[in-house]
Amino acid sequence: FEARFSGDLSIETNRDLFQKALRSKYPKLYVPNATPEKAPALQHYHFRRDDGSAVVGLAINSFMYTSFRYPGFPTFKGDIEEAWQVFSNLFEIPNFTRLGLRYTNKLPVIRDDHRRFPLSKYVTAKLDVVPGISGEAVYDMGLSVTSEVPGGRLRVSMTNDEGDGGLEILL
Repeated sequence: FEARFSGDLSIETNRDLFQKALRSKYPKLYVPNATPEKAPALQHYHFRRDDGSAVVGLAINSFMYTSFRYPGFPTFKGDIEEAWQVFSNLFEIPNFTRLGLRYTNKLPVIRDDHRRFPLSKYVTAKLDVVPGISGEAVYDMGLSVTSEVPGGRLRVSMTNDEGDGGLEILL
């Protein structure tokens, strides 16, 4: 989950209160490295769980929550709401420039003898983006589609890549 907004300097001056409120669940603090041409205040401070399963990030123009071990939507939502409550109690953000919820599914790719994988084994939606191109004989995947939906935009992307341990996955 990510919420973006116009910069608010109260975040810079009250970050310690945010850390204190989250410390019992997110005790590890990771401070962004200084990098050329990147404003430090726009980079997230990361507050991580001891087991590394989730992180809350805070910058002067952004709040984010990431779970690395998806516990199911009710738990995921509860964790976001808990961290968001801390954020909204400390900072008065009048308007948001972007709200986003992203889910990344990692599926192992199983190729046939010709090094192809049938997309229909992974995606139930009919993807006739380019007529005449078969989704049944895919060698490589790199697709991103952004569409207008009521209340904003929806971006769907798929790619195959090497995952943890060298296993090829479809993201």
